[in-house]
Amino acid sequence: MRRTADRINFTKAAIEAIEAPTDRERIYVYDTRIPGLALAVFKSGAKVFYVYRKIDGMPERIKLAKWPEISIDEARRMTAQHLGSIATGVNPNEARRTRRGDPTLSEAFEDFILRPTRTKAKRPKAARTVKEYRQQFNAYLKAWHDRRVTKITRREIEALHNSMAATNGFYIANRVLELIKVIYNTLLEDGFVQANPAARLREFEEQTRDRFLQADELPRFWKALEAEPSEKVRDFIKLALLTGQRRSNVAAMRWEDLNLSAETWTMPQTKTGKHEVPLSYDAVAILKRRQKASECPWVFPAHHGGGHLKDPMRAWRSILKRAGITNLRVHDLRRTMGSWQTKTGASRPIVGKLLGHRREETTAIYGRLDLEPVRESVTAATNAMMKAAKPAKKKRD
Repeated sequence: MRRTADRINFTKAAIEAIEAPTDRERIYVYDTRIPGLALAVFKSGAKVFYVYRKIDGMPERIKLAKWPEISIDEARRMTAQHLGSIATGVNPNEARRTRRGDPTLSEAFEDFILRPTRTKAKRPKAARTVKEYRQQFNAYLKAWHDRRVTKITRREIEALHNSMAATNGFYIANRVLELIKVIYNTLLEDGFVQANPAARLREFEEQTRDRFLQADELPRFWKALEAEPSEKVRDFIKLALLTGQRRSNVAAMRWEDLNLSAETWTMPQTKTGKHEVPLSYDAVAILKRRQKASECPWVFPAHHGGGHLKDPMRAWRSILKRAGITNLRVHDLRRTMGSWQTKTGASRPIVGKLLGHRREETTAIYGRLDLEPVRESVTAATNAMMKAAKPAKKKRD
């Protein structure tokens, strides 16, 4: 698609096909179905829905939300609402401007979502992270959406935190408290509040999860995995196990980030920055087989439409049911690789180098390690897991 302002029928595939501009900060693309609905495509790759209208002869752009945080249908519905308000003489931006001195929690949240990460690279927040934030905000803070941020007290936040711990558990209660804290940190930086009312509230102590595939579970798991009808899902789960990487990174794996000759996978952007992963022989074999039949930039394309594979949770549950295994998550495969590395003699820095951990006290050690000892560790762990996955031979009478 040409990189200038254009009019198209907004569909998921059409929006995904719009390329980021390289010669300007942003471009605007307009929907042919709903007059006034525009999509701003930024040089960074971010895509944001706006309503564009002239009000009293002056152009106004009313920000809605980032794509794909809201659907096309939701953007069209919100546009229709704003156009209705404009028709009655109301300028939505003026209403926002008058409230700017004392925003609502919902307004503060939307501003926080659009802010880049606090890392040195200042990358946009990952779509998965934004989705989780939005789910938490809508599910647990709905009653406070229209509250002015200066009117929410420390005592109220503490009461909510305690109440959620009793009804939803420590994990959810702590995540919502963390979200409140980061929203108020943004407000504090911008001068909207004088202090963060949640700053000194302590989180509940959570039980550390240490689940991973045990030696006696591997034969059942592997047999159930091989019975999965979808080759794509089988390969995704195998590579999640054999690389030890986060499921979101494996799902978003691109051919351009792989060097199968050098047996490496370089992720330009992860939760801890750029990360290089050594690939075992078994992992490379899977990738070479997939590459022969691939016509897509993604190693694991989505089942339908564009983009990459999402979490195949239905298939995962079926695999666990066939294997007779409970309380195992896809993320536990990452811990499984680290645990089997440790079992086969790898040191903590070696394991941390593979998994991309970034603890301050070990970052310097990771930086001095090259990939060869990590590759040797991955190979040893993979061989041990593959050996354990084979069914034990029955003894002859």
